[in-house]
Amino acid sequence: MAQQPVDFKTLQLPTSPNYYLVCPADYCAARPDEISPVFKKSVAQVEVIWQQMIAKQPQTLLLSSNPAIHQYFYVQRSLIFRFPDYITVQFIPVSDTTSTIAIYSHAKYGYSDFGVNKNRVRNWLNELKELMIK
Repeated sequence: MAQQPVDFKTLQLPTSPNYYLVCPADYCAARPDEISPVFKKSVAQVEVIWQQMIAKQPQTLLLSSNPAIHQYFYVQRSLIFRFPDYITVQFIPVSDTTSTIAIYSHAKYGYSDFGVNKNRVRNWLNELKELMIK
């Protein structure tokens, strides 16, 4: 069965610790591992910066998108064994000039991911924040 993007409002987390979830407060059905930052840019501006950033990520492929809800679904494969991790990203307007993000990254295989998904999400968020100020 092929993996699909998630609906953050109904997301049920697995019992295994092979995922990482970042959401705005009270946005996701599941309890996030981290609360999303709010960006002082519109959804459209953040999406452009995100797409430039994600294009430089190794082994990362956009599988599908839903521009109507600002959602993108990626796979990133490990370098040696090419294990897939799936990442759903959704940009959420807070106002006309501010926005936030929800990210769910999870491994397809294995019980534990040894922190890979957490590190990926945190690294991507940090890089996105840095690009926002340039």
